[in-house]
Amino acid sequence: MTEPTIEDLAQEEYPDYPSVKVSVCHVEEPVKVQELPSRTATLRSIPLTAPPTGTIDQILSKDLRRKSVTFLAATNPVVFSDDKASIVSGFGFTLPTGVLLRMTTTDAIYATATTGSAVLNIIVENWAD
Repeated sequence: MTEPTIEDLAQEEYPDYPSVKVSVCHVEEPVKVQELPSRTATLRSIPLTAPPTGTIDQILSKDLRRKSVTFLAATNPVVFSDDKASIVSGFGFTLPTGVLLRMTTTDAIYATATTGSAVLNIIVENWAD
């Protein structure tokens, strides 16, 4: 098998590819697969304030329609977790300022600023409306 090209990795559509029948139980030959595009997307900025004056907010609820979510801590670092208790006990994940984080999860997500206040930019992509 040959190495994929940049075009293959970019997953651009090529209408001249032949269609291949794929058995649900057994694949007879290598098959080209391509991720489907998102059906919808939501973009927003959320202001966060660190405890004790601020709260640990549920920024995303559990959603089985979610394909992915991308986070960017725009002004100050942000702490994430799938539950409030992990953030309170110091076991949350810290996202540094200016770093993109893409997650493919349907779980609820909680967040707060590490100190002071922060702005969290979010892009949510969904498989369905």
